[in-house]
Amino acid sequence: MDKQTCNRCFHQEHIPTHQYVKFDDQVYYLCVECWEGFRRWFHWGQTETREKQLELF
Repeated sequence: MDKQTCNRCFHQEHIPTHQYVKFDDQVYYLCVECWEGFRRWFHWGQTETREKQLELF
């Protein structure tokens, strides 16, 4: 498998096809670490209460 470059942090790894974010008709592929950070932000937001809830997982 070829390695791709994360569009956020430029880390190189295999990036699955579902691991992307699309803004303004442009696709950004993300490494695992950036993808998980985006998912946390998307689902929980950035409030303190939600960050504390996230620690439970």
